[in-house]
Amino acid sequence: MHFLRLFILLFLLGLFSACEKKKYPESLTTNEPEFYVDLKGNTVSSFIEAGKLNYRLYSSYTQDQNGMYTYISEFRQSNCPNACPNSVRFEISDSKTSAAGSAANIGSAIYPGSYPYASPQWLVNFKSSFNKAVSSYNWRFGDGEVSSTANPSHIYKTGGVYNVCLTIKSMNGCESSICNTVAVGFAPDFCMAYVSDSVAGVNAIRFKAKTFGTAPFTYQWDFGDGKHSQESYPLHTYALRGAYPVRLSLLDSKNNLAVWNYNTITYGDSSSCASNFTPLSTVMQNDSLPFSKVVIKYTDASGLEYTSEAYAQDPNNSFEVLSVSDFELNERGEATKKMKVRFSVSVYSGTKKIKFENSEAVICISYKK
Repeated sequence: MHFLRLFILLFLLGLFSACEKKKYPESLTTNEPEFYVDLKGNTVSSFIEAGKLNYRLYSSYTQDQNGMYTYISEFRQSNCPNACPNSVRFEISDSKTSAAGSAANIGSAIYPGSYPYASPQWLVNFKSSFNKAVSSYNWRFGDGEVSSTANPSHIYKTGGVYNVCLTIKSMNGCESSICNTVAVGFAPDFCMAYVSDSVAGVNAIRFKAKTFGTAPFTYQWDFGDGKHSQESYPLHTYALRGAYPVRLSLLDSKNNLAVWNYNTITYGDSSSCASNFTPLSTVMQNDSLPFSKVVIKYTDASGLEYTSEAYAQDPNNSFEVLSVSDFELNERGEATKKMKVRFSVSVYSGTKKIKFENSEAVICISYKK
């Protein structure tokens, strides 16, 4: 009887084990591909999955002359070594520098959270104008920096929109201020306008604007005396001699608005003073230490490369790491991290722009351990 009971017990245990659901690794049981990128663009959309259509995910890292590690994840077809059509590349910079060849600071560099996009630094050359002998200049560049020179060159560490103000005081105590919003590092189709004038007669002034953006433009001039115009190159006659604050509101064909303030003085007014300025030129400079910053590169079907670091990003763009976990060694035996990311980004080819919104990816980066 004892052996019979033991036989029945073993039989029931075997039956239970045979019916139990077999457990697979998560990557085999989920509907989500293990590694993929899903780009949702305003003109281009693309879904790439590693392991299909000859696509692979390549993980790597580099260390530059400053000791900065950059962690790289790239989706491209296995028969294309570089400049591959329909490819996507993620580059994430370390949070600090490391000694040459030493282990990476991966724990502090790769973590769930928000990351800024890498952007060049921008050297902007400003030119001031004033109608009297100058006693002092006071520039405020909108980023906390100041200057007391007539025509300063200022470096903005990131692209963006800055409120720049200039106050000039004359030798006899006349003081005039002007403030304008200056867009730094944006693509050429970003809407902007700069105003200048010329005397056209007694109390008559001709105004013109240097415009940037997507034509055609709609002009709305406020001449500071209660009068207005919608002409692109207006001639305005003031009833009284004096100084007037002029404002141009420029609307481009994409409904982007730019506003520029300008101080004007009529002919023969010797008592008033008027300060103005213009950003003469903007020169891109590389950021040598882009700590914890991200670059996304996209190459389209024709082989044209777009990058996120050519210009400043739109204010609502973001890059967020949702999760990070250890993963297996890559084909070179390097340690790797698996990351799920969500992002909105603008990428530029130099002449074209694509904006990807609410896009996501599961990527893999390698690092020196």
